[in-house]
Amino acid sequence: MKKSLTIALFLVVLVMFGFSTNATAQVEAKVTQSFNINGEDWKKVLSRGSSVTIFAFAHKDEVYSFGVYSDDYAGIISMKINPFNLTEKQLKKLPNTEGKKAKKLLSNYNTIACTKARENAFNMKYNTISSDYLYFTDYSMGYSFVGDIKKNDPITIIGYKKLTDIAGFNYFYYAIVSDKAAGVYCLSSEEPLHVNIPLSFLPSVDDPQVMATIEQEQSHVIVRRQEEEERAKVEEEERKRIEDSIQVVKNNVKIQQLLSDDSVTLESMKQKYMHKTWYYKYNRDALEYECFVPIEVIDIQIQRISVNEVHFPMKLKYKRTNKIVSFDATIFHDGTCDFDMAFHNIPPEKEFPKVRHWNAIKNREIVLGLNKEEVELIWGYPDDVYTSRGRWGVHEQWAYYSQFGLHTRYVYFDNGKVTAIQRNV
Repeated sequence: MKKSLTIALFLVVLVMFGFSTNATAQVEAKVTQSFNINGEDWKKVLSRGSSVTIFAFAHKDEVYSFGVYSDDYAGIISMKINPFNLTEKQLKKLPNTEGKKAKKLLSNYNTIACTKARENAFNMKYNTISSDYLYFTDYSMGYSFVGDIKKNDPITIIGYKKLTDIAGFNYFYYAIVSDKAAGVYCLSSEEPLHVNIPLSFLPSVDDPQVMATIEQEQSHVIVRRQEEEERAKVEEEERKRIEDSIQVVKNNVKIQQLLSDDSVTLESMKQKYMHKTWYYKYNRDALEYECFVPIEVIDIQIQRISVNEVHFPMKLKYKRTNKIVSFDATIFHDGTCDFDMAFHNIPPEKEFPKVRHWNAIKNREIVLGLNKEEVELIWGYPDDVYTSRGRWGVHEQWAYYSQFGLHTRYVYFDNGKVTAIQRNV
């Protein structure tokens, strides 16, 4: 690449040397007022203070015509003002812009401009903004691309080719590179991408050096994409770590506050439950607690499981036997405690004044002669009730289905008293 550029620049020097042999063939000038040179698909900006070479001139019908060469541009421009620091007297020494000599000079300067444009293209100097979303390439032409280009993305154009099919449709091929994309993109739009030189000065997209640059830039894009993905992964992991750390701190703060609240709740529970006589309410299939036997809460602790879960393990002691049992109390969101659902502190004789068979109840034994309330206190309310009426009175069958591996049981009542008990094997 360096060798070809050296040869090209050498040719440029020779051409320029040939121009210098005729002092009237060109003149150096300064731009005194910035202006744009507009083509069909490009715009060249000549800024104030920049240097240009003027090789032809004409002034007719109040219109100035200049043959201008500037770096990678050469052309004949027409204006209503003279934006250069040269007088008309100085300019009239130059060839007329409509003459053969001006055309020959324009051709020579075009050659120089194209050479410079090629050099600039490979030095990535032609930057612009994508005017459309570019995602399509013409695979039939052997072109490829890596990465899509969104509208208004910054891009660099390093090659160009225009083709017209047999139906007269135009297709514009651009060799484009950017931080996130590289390849040859095909547009069928009549509004091609804009660069600040004539597109015809750019190397063809089929140029071997363009293709080699595209291939190299595609590998760079892939590497950058992998690096960005890895960086994004690391950033996401770091963000997650920070969020988790913040959440841990918040949870710790919340737990500390909850523990403080738990202590208040614990003191309230101790005042409410400890050193009082309680009675277990339920008798049906109870496996741990003795029904209607006086018991005392002798200790309550705190067990904070998580931010949303706390238990208050309680130790209970039967007053007559000193047997110790435990109850894992839970405070619900509405402030109620499940201990109150299982125990009450009203002596059973007062709560159930019609009960007479307390020994049977405490022993969980159904015997003949029990009334309905007493049976409920022992086995709870039945799963099914079957009732028949006759002259003899009311006959009922209470069915208790399998509980904790037991078989179905039946209790029969005549006029409210137990007259028979049946257990199905």
